[in-house]
Amino acid sequence: MAKLDLGVATAFLAIFLGTDPIVVGATEEQRTYWLRRIADEGLIVAYAVTEPLAGSELSAIRTRAERVMENGEIKGYKINGTKQFISNGGYAQLYTVLAMAPDGPTFFAVEQGTPGLVPGKHENKLGIRSSNTSPVTFEDVYLPKENLLGGVEGKGLIHAQSVFGFTRLMVAAFGLGGGVAAMLRAIRYARERVQAGSPLAEKPGYMDKLIVPHVVRLEAARALIEETAHRLDQGEPELQTEGAIVKLFATEAGNAAADAAFRRTAATATPGSTRSRRSGETCASPRSTRARARSCSGRCRGIVGASICRTTASTTRRSPLHSKPCTASTRMWGLTRRPWQ
Repeated sequence: MAKLDLGVATAFLAIFLGTDPIVVGATEEQRTYWLRRIADEGLIVAYAVTEPLAGSELSAIRTRAERVMENGEIKGYKINGTKQFISNGGYAQLYTVLAMAPDGPTFFAVEQGTPGLVPGKHENKLGIRSSNTSPVTFEDVYLPKENLLGGVEGKGLIHAQSVFGFTRLMVAAFGLGGGVAAMLRAIRYARERVQAGSPLAEKPGYMDKLIVPHVVRLEAARALIEETAHRLDQGEPELQTEGAIVKLFATEAGNAAADAAFRRTAATATPGSTRSRRSGETCASPRSTRARARSCSGRCRGIVGASICRTTASTTRRSPLHSKPCTASTRMWGLTRRPWQ
């Protein structure tokens, strides 16, 4: 999905991210209720954590959840505060909101239309423009105590930390998808552009320096993503560090591939005309091609692009995670043979 459009992939990621506090932190009754509604009604979900002054430093959030008491018992909560840069924030039908309760950071489920919930104006972003990103304001938003996810205050940071392993893996896949999209366009350009009597794809110096190294790094990123995803699927806990490593490697590889693709096709680039300057149809900017590449790949977030073939420019190999062997790079990179031979 990220290979086609990083913005659309981000919108879907935000739905999964918004459901994470329910999946890992809600009571069994809450989990059944909310997940069934999300599935049956197709609810758009948003993860409302980031704030103007706190950023993603979860322990520094200023949104407050004050207890509403009745006859000495907690009846509900009133939430006040502002969240910023919330993916799906302008259209979400359900928000999982991190607020500071008396006993510590706590997640709450807030439905669209709740009095006091005010989505803000969509941010005019540089890239990933097809994903809605908006501030969300909470003004005396009253919630019954049943909307406190997990039923106990102060568990919000634990819930957030427990999902970093696979959310970082999703971001890694965005770097992979954006880099693959850019590299495929560069390869297509190399096959079509004739220089000194032959296509660039037939020139070893061009391919060995500008194509092959990035293909190798992207395939290495894919292998890391698949290995970590397999470990997560097997139920292995505490993979936050592994997820961070994969995220760093894959986004750096995607950024380098996109940057190189922009420079590679610069000879035919004109302002507003070339598709390759917008990897995945997401980056459009009057800035330099190098800056556009960094903005596009550096802001990637996402979902594993399982549709991309797991091959590199080798002959035949067998993946440890798959029973069937993968053949050479013909499927993924769209080549009938290795162009540098």
